[in-house]
Amino acid sequence: MNQRIGREAMNNIKDYRDKEQKMYIIANIFVLILLSDLPDFLNFQIPWIDAFVKLVDISLLSSTIYIFAFLADALFSSSIKMKMLYFWGHLPGETIFSTLKKNNTDLRFSTEHLLEKYKKIYDGMPTDMQKKYRYENDHWYRIYNRYRDIPMIFVSNRDYLLCRDLYISTIIIVICYVISCSVLSVFYWNVESVVYLICMLLITNISAHIKGRRFAMNVVAYDLHTDNT
Repeated sequence: MNQRIGREAMNNIKDYRDKEQKMYIIANIFVLILLSDLPDFLNFQIPWIDAFVKLVDISLLSSTIYIFAFLADALFSSSIKMKMLYFWGHLPGETIFSTLKKNNTDLRFSTEHLLEKYKKIYDGMPTDMQKKYRYENDHWYRIYNRYRDIPMIFVSNRDYLLCRDLYISTIIIVICYVISCSVLSVFYWNVESVVYLICMLLITNISAHIKGRRFAMNVVAYDLHTDNT
């Protein structure tokens, strides 16, 4: 019964695409419209036909932005998304064991418990950095795969993927905004919009990194307090 529920939950791990992600994209489009010169066009200070044309242009562009941002999940593979998120950095699982050994800030388990539980992993740690990253991620993923249906792990993974995809959606919105200002001239450059988009890029990127670390830590914490004998 629990396994069936777990499989059903995993099938819905990306249900945020129909909920949170959709609302995020729509909200950002509305903010850009509010920060644009549309209110001036609707203030009856210019001929109504020009205002109507401008409103139609922005409505069509907004729909296009929404479609491209929402379909980003299909346009980019998971590996590409991770590269866009971490650039030259590393996935949480690629450094989880070495990071915890150097500085364990998680109060749910002690460093002694960690080193004892994963002694074989630490003893077999490669010295070559590239091999080391793959080695750590491989062993972390093996642990994760045993508990992927556990609610705590499932929810933290979902939150991580949500924040990652919100970041990717923000990148798409920025690209569409640049095109609309530079090529289509539907929106016009203004400091408020640029600052807002930069802030959203930073916020979603940082949030995804935090959620990613938390997800990796939850897997280790759960495994440490689970009797596998």
